[in-house]
Amino acid sequence: MRSINAANTKKVFSFIIIPAFFCMIASFSALAQSDISMTGNVDITGNLSVSGSGNGVVFPDASKQTSAGQRKYISTVVVSPAATETDSGTALRDAIDGIIDASEDTPYLVKIEPGIYDIGTSALQMKPHVDVEGSGETVTKILGTVTGNTTGVVVSATDMELRSLTIENDSQGEYAIAIYNASGSPKLTYVTAFIKTAMVVISGDKMILNAPPPGTTYRYGIYNNTVSANLRNVTVNIGGKDYAYGIYNLNCGNSLNMNIVSINVSFSSYCYGIYNNNSSPRISGASSSAGPGNYCYGIYNVNSSAPSIFNVISEAGNCSYAYGVYNSSSGPTLTNIIARAHTGSSASYGMYNSGSANTIKADRSSFSGATNSINNDPDFTLYIGASKVDGPVDADGTWHCTQSYDGNYTAVAANCQ
Repeated sequence: MRSINAANTKKVFSFIIIPAFFCMIASFSALAQSDISMTGNVDITGNLSVSGSGNGVVFPDASKQTSAGQRKYISTVVVSPAATETDSGTALRDAIDGIIDASEDTPYLVKIEPGIYDIGTSALQMKPHVDVEGSGETVTKILGTVTGNTTGVVVSATDMELRSLTIENDSQGEYAIAIYNASGSPKLTYVTAFIKTAMVVISGDKMILNAPPPGTTYRYGIYNNTVSANLRNVTVNIGGKDYAYGIYNLNCGNSLNMNIVSINVSFSSYCYGIYNNNSSPRISGASSSAGPGNYCYGIYNVNSSAPSIFNVISEAGNCSYAYGVYNSSSGPTLTNIIARAHTGSSASYGMYNSGSANTIKADRSSFSGATNSINNDPDFTLYIGASKVDGPVDADGTWHCTQSYDGNYTAVAANCQ
């Protein structure tokens, strides 16, 4: 091995070095402090060692490389798109399935690069303590055609987070769910749940009419079944032929939190933005829209549901029957919400209350509907404070209206009239 000694003066060498293991044709400038610059082409067939902390190779663009490559991750698995969307889906499934030692003390992250990952007809099962992160809702999509009422394209797990991606279910079966949460306390952050909304597809300069699936169909963007989930910055866009639910909550308590949620449900006989069945979630900063369709509900509460709803717009329109908020044997607490129904060809109600006795409290809110701003069954008791009641009122039941007014900002009496 031949070395170059650089003293305190700069020397220029032009030569050929040919040891048995090393071939180099170049011009060298030997600098003080033993720096070496090279001009020309260098062909290295043996080993070249760079020693000393911080030393490395400086390239023509002035960038410096001090390591041979990217540092190997310890608890992060990176998934990249493969040759086809199906191959990409297989790679994603293998990456998650390959993690076998995740725990509270050893959490993992699966990082998904931009691309479409088609997981086929079998759900992608999440694991506890394994977060799954895309590269953005518009560039990373997990796609599937999964059919069933207790499954989805993605099935979550407890103590994990799904974020920064889109989940799409293109199943034409009886049931199609994009995200199914049925375990513990999963988190969804910056996630879009999507199910195709239209039977008409534009392809180039042609309009194609897709035949609807046979039989009755049920579509769910996100299905929460007895969980303490946290949903934040979530978008849901779905539709279907018969029943479509943006977010369906079953047997969930007030540990289910939905914050900054945007929902649009359309093109179904029955469109439900948020459906609470024996559930009392905390909903804040949400926008829930239903329609066009036949029966449309911005928020539907049933079976003793008692959600706390704050800073929410709940609306329905372009339907035969439109309901901003519908309470069936349920008593929500409403603060600073807008419940409106518009362009209901047969009837439109801002809020409709029916069923067994319940108490509803609403503060700093607005209710509007051409048929009734509020329609109330005799067994309901309403407390309405500092709110707008824009439209006729069905005065059944017990009313306590305080400092409230109609659509013309004229004060109303204690019965909201």
